[in-house]
This record gives sequence, structure tokens and C-alpha cells, in this order.
Amino acid sequence: MMLIIFPYVNSSSITKLKVTSLANLFTTLFYTLITFSCLIFFNAHELSRIPEPVPYLIKSLKLTLIERPDLFFITLWIVLVSTSFMNHLYSASKALKNLFYKKTRVLFVYLSAFCSLIISLIWNLKEEVIQLELLISNCGIIFIVLIPAFLLFLSIAKQQTEGVSHENN
Repeated sequence: MMLIIFPYVNSSSITKLKVTSLANLFTTLFYTLITFSCLIFFNAHELSRIPEPVPYLIKSLKLTLIERPDLFFITLWIVLVSTSFMNHLYSASKALKNLFYKKTRVLFVYLSAFCSLIISLIWNLKEEVIQLELLISNCGIIFIVLIPAFLLFLSIAKQQTEGVSHENN
């Protein structure tokens, strides 16, 4: 997401790096705190039986001001998930607009949302979601490791052939 949004941010590269690093640090520490809290609150047997331990943990909280903290948590979670989804729709529509050399990306926003809907309707059982996660992990390895390595070797080979052709002239 940073690679897509950074060109549109009016700031220095150092400031962008600092803000992004702080956001990543905060997110990592927050998830670490949530995970550690769940590990302390639930034992190993309970963790294996509870599908989502965080809502159970929040439901057990007794707050005088908020009667149902789990509903408050779910509301915040929906906001976070929807903003993430909107970012992914923006990225997908921007990429498709550039791929097909179009001036507007409105059609691609709807196309990306429709594809997301179809995928969510196809893979809705837990076993299917696990298979989809495995597929996405494998694709992630391809896009993070194999394609950059291939492009690096291609770049090196191109530099060597250009160096040979310049020496012959």
C-alpha cells in the first residue's frame, strides 16, 4: 500500500519513512499485546476450542460505562476492516486502470468489488478459507521472492549484454 500511496503524499521521504515505521511499530505492539493477553487469559485447551478468543476476552470485561464491550469492539473492527477493504479497492482499481490504459477507474472499482464478492461467496467454509490462505501464501512467495529475483537476474543479464555490445562498437 505504501508504494501506491507514497507518490501522492506531500512530504519528504524521511518523514514518510518515520510515519510508516511508527505506524508499523504501533500495529505490531498492539497485536503483540492482544496475543499476549489472550495467552495469559486462556489456557491451551481453551484456545484450541475457541474460534475467536479476542471477542470472548472483551466480552468478559465488566465496564460500568459500556454494558456490552464486545459490541463496541465489533463496531471498531468493522470500521478498520472497511477502511482496509477500501484501500485494497483503490489499489486494485488504480492498477487495473494503468494496466488497461484507461483515464478513469470507476469501472475498475466496481469490477474489483464484484470480484471480491464472488470470491467471498465461493470460499465460505473454514476448510476452503484455509485452502485459500495457503494459495495466497504461495502467491505471496512468488510475488515477494521469485519475481524480484527474476527481474534482478534479467537486469544483470541485460547490463552484461549491453556492456558487451558497447565494447564491440
